[in-house]
Amino acid sequence: MRVAEKLRKIYNLFLKDLHSIFRNKILIGLHIYPFLLLVILGYFFINDKTIYIKELINFLLLNCISIALILSFKNLKFRLLVTWLSIPILYFLILVKLSFYYNYRERLSASAFYTIFETYDSEVVTFLGTYFTAEILVLAFILFLPLFILVGLKQFGLSVKSELRKNVSMAMRVVFSVGLVFSVYLIITRLQNVNTFVISYNSYRDYNSYLDLSKDNLSNKTTDLLTNVNQVHEPQTHIVVIGESTTKHHMQLYGYPRQTNPLLSQIKNELSIFNNVISPHVHTILSLDKILTLSDYNNAERNPNASIVQLANMAGYRTYWVSNQRKIGIYETLPSVIANAADESYFLNNENSDAQIYDGKLLPVVNNILQDNNEKRIIFVHLIGTHGNYIKRYPERFNYFKNEDYPSEDKSSKAKKTINAYDNAIRYNDFIIASLIKSLKKQTSKSSLVYFSDHGDDVYVTTNKNLGHNEYLWTKPMYEVPFIYWQSEKNKVQNKNYTSRPYILDEFIHSFADITNIRFSEFEPKKSVFNASFMPKRRLIKYQIDYDAN
Repeated sequence: MRVAEKLRKIYNLFLKDLHSIFRNKILIGLHIYPFLLLVILGYFFINDKTIYIKELINFLLLNCISIALILSFKNLKFRLLVTWLSIPILYFLILVKLSFYYNYRERLSASAFYTIFETYDSEVVTFLGTYFTAEILVLAFILFLPLFILVGLKQFGLSVKSELRKNVSMAMRVVFSVGLVFSVYLIITRLQNVNTFVISYNSYRDYNSYLDLSKDNLSNKTTDLLTNVNQVHEPQTHIVVIGESTTKHHMQLYGYPRQTNPLLSQIKNELSIFNNVISPHVHTILSLDKILTLSDYNNAERNPNASIVQLANMAGYRTYWVSNQRKIGIYETLPSVIANAADESYFLNNENSDAQIYDGKLLPVVNNILQDNNEKRIIFVHLIGTHGNYIKRYPERFNYFKNEDYPSEDKSSKAKKTINAYDNAIRYNDFIIASLIKSLKKQTSKSSLVYFSDHGDDVYVTTNKNLGHNEYLWTKPMYEVPFIYWQSEKNKVQNKNYTSRPYILDEFIHSFADITNIRFSEFEPKKSVFNASFMPKRRLIKYQIDYDAN
């Protein structure tokens, strides 16, 4: 009887505690409100209903963790502190979730965090300016409205304080603790791919691990991953120009009706203009990771890894890296790590990308390198190119396009200003590439120049919703990039019939080997767009999307 009576008392106390908890109307209401928004808006924003259910369960568990943390403390001050910390975090989390699904129709993934970790601070500001649209700001207002009202009426502290004064028993706090641990366990083991905290932590950990390994491998002059590399003995000079944010859709060489390539058009018969080349990604770091190393779609985060700079070093070339992009962002970026393997590196820009930055400052440095006595050299030139803000990528004398005669259906003032600025930036980019070729023509030995962009920008080619580049709402102008090859008469090895080949730049190390006359055991002729043995492959992007089937 005594045991039964004790159990009955515990049961009654448990019911009393539950009743006390659910009488915390403000506390419960503040947790239910964002969850209801996720239920309603998530249904329309999240296409995959399995992910939708997981998102609901994930947030419900986070709510349980928040409530358990708040009520498991006996001390009122601790309860208030946890309340003020946890509830705004939950609201902000829902805003991020819903806005990301609204903008991109996909969940926030590790690749997005990789891009953020490798992004300069000014680029973050630019991203936020395009990310937080009027619709997202309205969503934020609706979401945070209850908090605004409570704070505005000066009742939030008083109301929550009075609600939290209700105490709960030690037994119930134990239940809370068990529920908290169980909720955390479920999130970590079953809901990792939808929980923003877990994704961000794992991404940050993996990113730092990857960058550390990359520094150890890619910064070295040579690597054991490239074997039996032949020594190049004949004097020759090659330039690899890496562009930025330049799509072929705004280039005169590719049929664009504006004269954005007046200088290169004059020597068009000397150029091999490849018209079916895409970038592996539409973000710089993810793209160059594959273009400049052994990584490809099937080995996206290859470690250990090797780069084209190391390959050139091992073949006996003297290597130079000349960049107009910052060496250091929040972290040392992957191109900077790769550049460390060069014999000489020059980083000419210390400004944020929102400053006036012109690629003309690279030309004297390259010309000076071409004057030295090294007979075998490869110069890697990394441009700021047509990186936004476009109007800050060309000097005033290249402010050529000013009128409304542009090939876009959008005739708004914003479209006019943006398209004119982008086309002017491409016209200035034309001057830079033509100037480098002009300098190479003075060489008496074999010489060549290859130019491509890391990715493109959609500048009112499709819709203004997709202005710029993002991999979630991707369009073809973001992937389709210029790929142009010039070679001296002494280096004529490439057949112009190759220029229509479908090619993805994650295999560039093999094409690079053909350009520079390097051979090594890992070289695969079928992966070089310049080789007679070239074999087109399925060009896969994102999550197993066949680019050519879209």
